[in-house]
Amino acid sequence: MKDRLKIDKGIEMPMRASKSKYRDAATRMCVGDSVFFGQRNEAMQLQAALRKMKKAGAIREMQGGFRLFCVEYQPRKYRLRDKRIKHHSAVEE
Repeated sequence: MKDRLKIDKGIEMPMRASKSKYRDAATRMCVGDSVFFGQRNEAMQLQAALRKMKKAGAIREMQGGFRLFCVEYQPRKYRLRDKRIKHHSAVEE
């Protein structure tokens, strides 16, 4: 008789090894934390890492650089393009 594979349930899958300083920082950030950057593109990279972890970030220009704030995540109920309403104008004759 063939050996059967044992199936384990309820085991949480660990995250991948962090290869990015932004991903590492995103895992450690909580709502209310902020990070200062000299360039906007660095702040945007951390914002993208937060988004992948179902967190949200807001970037503000201040003091000769950019500060990213970790803010409360609010999932969208719909995509913006789904919200658009198609207007059909009837031609009056």
